[in-house]
Amino acid sequence: MIRLYAETIRISERAFHILESLIEKPKLIDVECGRVFRYEKPSIESALILKAARVISGLNASLLLIKYGYAQEAYCTFRTIDEFNEDITFLIIPLLKGRMSEDHERYLEYMFQEEKVRKGNSYVIEKKRPTIPRKKIHSAISDFSAHLAEKNQTYNVHKTIHATFSGYIHGAANHILEMYSGNPPRYHLSGTLGTPRVEESIECANNYFYRSLLSIIRIAWAFGQETIQKELSSFKDYYEKTSIYEIK
Repeated sequence: MIRLYAETIRISERAFHILESLIEKPKLIDVECGRVFRYEKPSIESALILKAARVISGLNASLLLIKYGYAQEAYCTFRTIDEFNEDITFLIIPLLKGRMSEDHERYLEYMFQEEKVRKGNSYVIEKKRPTIPRKKIHSAISDFSAHLAEKNQTYNVHKTIHATFSGYIHGAANHILEMYSGNPPRYHLSGTLGTPRVEESIECANNYFYRSLLSIIRIAWAFGQETIQKELSSFKDYYEKTSIYEIK
């Protein structure tokens, strides 16, 4: 499975660089906190590329963590990938409908907002970055489904995954205690190699690599890149046949 995950990263990275080349490049500009790269005209397309960059980077990071037995840290990374994949689906909606909702307009405003300002010899966060409530994003994603039952099921799945993996981010006791095992039992502070947690994390990764692949396919579709979409879809079929775990 590790080899399949690495293959997924390679094909996703290749597609990403093609898709990224289709929009404007970030430019080096001056802002209050210094000279930095920014997109001059924030757009749905640039937001999608930014989210996809974090998805693929997260997959690379999670693969390294899993190899060394850091299941807890891999799950924290999975939690971020969950949100980025949800954001990608959410952001694609205006490209398909041909119009921006108020929530999408606010999302872009918040995402590209500058925060740091100079105060004397230091920089401070003067304006807190607002967010679109995650439940609104879950609801918008669920509205893609054709039937009410499917909408409700999709919403509940996203909500459940979000809540479950939040325990790894915020350090819930039951989640941390997964690090405690062995004979005699002890806390594994340098990874959980040699424990059942490693196989569990490899299995859990299956859904993240697969769903992330779907996100890149959606972006190719939204960008009108049929060739890339077909290549990725062909790999998706290969993934489904090759994976030893059930894809959920």
